[in-house]
Amino acid sequence: VVRGKGGLGAPLAPSGEVIKQKIQAIEVDLRHNLRQLAEMSRLHETERSILIRTFECFDYDRTGKVSRDGCRKALRSLGVQIDQYEVERLFDKYGQDMSRMMPYDVFTARLFTSQNRLLAWTEQKHQAFQGKDSKEDLAFNGKIIYPKGKLGSVYTPENWNPELGERSKKAPDGFLELEYVYGYRADDAVSSPNLFYTASREIVYFAAAVGVVFNKEASEQRFFLGHTDDILSLALDPTKTLCATGQKSAIGGGPYVCVWDTNSMQELVRLDFDKHPGDSGVNALQFSRDGQFLVAMQKDIDHHITIWDWKAGTKRGLVMSEKTLKGPAAMGIPIIFGIAWNMHARKDLEGEVGAIDFCTYGVKGIHFWRLPKDIKNGAVRYVRSKINKAAVQPISGTGDLPSLSHHNCAVWLPNGDCVSGTKAGEIWLWRDTKFFWHNQAHKGELTVLKLRDDGTTLLSASSNGTIIEWNVESSTPVPISRRTIPPQYFDSKSPGIKALDCFPGSHIYMMGSMQSDIYEVDAEPEPVVKGHNARLDAIAANPVRPSEYASAAFSGRCFLWDAVKREPALAFSAPPHDFVAQATCIAYSPSGDELCVGLTSGYWFVYNSMHKTHAKLHRPPTEPKVNAYNLPVLEHQGIAVVKYSPDGQTLAVGAYDQMIYFFDVRPDLADREATVSDRARYRRIGKAAGHSSTVDRLDWDVRGVLLQSNSRANEMLYWWGRPYATADEFKKEGLWPEGRKPENVPKCGEQATEIQRDYEKWHTWTAIIGFPVMGVLPRGFNPEDMNVVAVSRGSGGKEGAGSRGRLLVGASDNGEVFLFNYPSVIQNGPYYAFNGHSSFVKNVCWVADDSRVITAGGLDRAMLQWTVKWKADKGYLGYRGSSDSTQVQSVPTLAAPTSAAPKAVADGKAVAAADSTAAAAEEKRRAQEQASAVSRLETQMRAMEQQQATLRNELARLKS
Repeated sequence: VVRGKGGLGAPLAPSGEVIKQKIQAIEVDLRHNLRQLAEMSRLHETERSILIRTFECFDYDRTGKVSRDGCRKALRSLGVQIDQYEVERLFDKYGQDMSRMMPYDVFTARLFTSQNRLLAWTEQKHQAFQGKDSKEDLAFNGKIIYPKGKLGSVYTPENWNPELGERSKKAPDGFLELEYVYGYRADDAVSSPNLFYTASREIVYFAAAVGVVFNKEASEQRFFLGHTDDILSLALDPTKTLCATGQKSAIGGGPYVCVWDTNSMQELVRLDFDKHPGDSGVNALQFSRDGQFLVAMQKDIDHHITIWDWKAGTKRGLVMSEKTLKGPAAMGIPIIFGIAWNMHARKDLEGEVGAIDFCTYGVKGIHFWRLPKDIKNGAVRYVRSKINKAAVQPISGTGDLPSLSHHNCAVWLPNGDCVSGTKAGEIWLWRDTKFFWHNQAHKGELTVLKLRDDGTTLLSASSNGTIIEWNVESSTPVPISRRTIPPQYFDSKSPGIKALDCFPGSHIYMMGSMQSDIYEVDAEPEPVVKGHNARLDAIAANPVRPSEYASAAFSGRCFLWDAVKREPALAFSAPPHDFVAQATCIAYSPSGDELCVGLTSGYWFVYNSMHKTHAKLHRPPTEPKVNAYNLPVLEHQGIAVVKYSPDGQTLAVGAYDQMIYFFDVRPDLADREATVSDRARYRRIGKAAGHSSTVDRLDWDVRGVLLQSNSRANEMLYWWGRPYATADEFKKEGLWPEGRKPENVPKCGEQATEIQRDYEKWHTWTAIIGFPVMGVLPRGFNPEDMNVVAVSRGSGGKEGAGSRGRLLVGASDNGEVFLFNYPSVIQNGPYYAFNGHSSFVKNVCWVADDSRVITAGGLDRAMLQWTVKWKADKGYLGYRGSSDSTQVQSVPTLAAPTSAAPKAVADGKAVAAADSTAAAAEEKRRAQEQASAVSRLETQMRAMEQQQATLRNELARLKS
């Protein structure tokens, strides 16, 4: 009670939320009592007629309306007690006229109408919120129909705050900055050397669409982000300071090559290529001896070879473009693999001293090219030598001819000879463009040849991990030593070798493996960059430890990563069984100690990182079921998604068979090593059926009771994942289904048909449809173009968390990562788009403290680690992405960082002078930053104008 002027006052009124819960309980009790009365009635009356007749007893004027007192008496006669505060809330909910009377026919109709139907009767809006909407428009409370998926419509939450809609109109409160790239491109699409030491003794390579310069001592990377699709080739100029990277044809354009500085990571020139029939990516690059020319090979049907005077640019730099071999590149693998330029002084040949010489190698052949130095009017005279079986001379003393296998690599020796390596493991020696000698060097495929800087030692490497050192001072190479790179894991093989480069002036060399790892080889090979050797779809962040996250590839290999050290802390695989395990999904338990991994075979297993043991392997049924057509149907056809409930008591597993399976976890048995693999753990307790496509996104509510599922057909359904045991527990949490009998408690796996309006009750949100993600599809995107979204927890790091809102990051099919404010409810609202991946981005997650974002690139095998930069951070300078690497909508205004106050000195004049000097320096610094910002924006505008001009030219060409 409260004390007023005259003493004790009236009791305190309960809060609105308490009254709301009481009203819900009153409605449930009233329906229950009316149902019992109808069952006992001899006149076969319905619940509605009984309620109407009861209200009529207190409607003395027969107006069809009842007062507050009459309502309390009517409900009391039906066995329901209601106080003055509750009846006020009841009248507010069901409506009243100007005389504060409630039409009881309306009350009766709404009481016995489902909540879903009542919502369907509310006001409708036929599109998501727009950027021009006012605050009144954003306060809309009703049904929103926007064309995304079979769901068809969403509903604004009951407690929707229009201010969040205003925030959704603005650019995100932060942006992503690429911090680290895990992996190295080493699949079959890359056919030429792509790993080199720079002049600063750093390593340059590429992964996905990112050029990377790696400093091993500092374990730091710098990035070139000027590409929009797969980088296929890389070359380093003779000074080892400039790098050229070539990519495949981008959407809406042809392939191009970027030449950039390995120190500043700035683009120097971009060379645009014509798009020829077939896959016209640039699969091989090589600089000339003096670095003036750049040779490029395209993998189109005619395999065009192009020579550029690259400093002159695209318009004036083209020296020659010539067709070579005709034939389609099967499975994206070209017929010509690479280019090797003779970096040594040539002998006098027909008076052409210092002429440009190189060879191209590939499918069953090696081609030698000689170009004169005199180039006039863009016309280049060249002599090309084709080496075929008829031209091969017999090996001395044997009379046998070596087979013409694919030539995977080639290198020039100081004496002008050329050495090539074949798919059969043979090493061939060419002298004056003629076959001279060969040797069966490796049992496996010979993949790499590298000449050391001393010019006397040659390294050859194979696909089975063997490296042979040769002395090339004599007439033919002589083997000196042989070593095999040991397997990194007990259940794996020696890594195949994709690329080699030697550290200048040392016996150390760098090795790129076919497992997408990079090793530095001295006495023992040391992995310096780790990656995944197969498609990567599955990543998950540890909910307890912010520096830890996990990944699982289609090879079945799983890693626990340390985001600070940027290396794997632990690696494990699926338990051994009779087939190759392709991992498609992974999830942490709430404790952060167990991980569940789903496989394409229908198996899923649990690994306990604390005890470093497999806690469970679930096997699908061995006997197939039979459908209505008497055809066998396996119950499990692969696992698409796994998700633990927030309390860790339940595991939900979404499968390719359109089902969701629920398992009791028993986390109490995971603490001890003796019981971590107990058979009582992970017992199946339910199954949910209702989707028409594979379920690949799951989200639990914060209580772990309801489950939200999203399928590839863009269906959104709700399920009772782990319901309470009694109706009273449901009523206590406000979850009891309307009109349901108390004895009919929902079961695990039963569909929850009630519309779920409150998006804030979900522990995570990964679905691409729904009210809080209405604006996540950029203009021109379909729901199928967005693979998954992830929402930050709202902490935003350790400092200033209270001033930060929540962000949403999305993964798209075009390789971009999108960043929005959350909730994102504005159609075509502002966002940031970040390049880096070259394949569809299959997964994305936030670490536990929102300080980083992790993305998985699917077929590009790359995993990118992004740092989140927030506006609330001290010294925030605004978004600084370049137009080449990032699409920007509504770029934040640049703000100057906070500077330290100048130090004071004893003399007052000195203080004034110091203040004046500091102010001048501060003003100068601000002017420099402003000029730099203007320069960057002007550069972006010029790049955009150039891109528009290119598109206009292409459009004019197509029209003509």
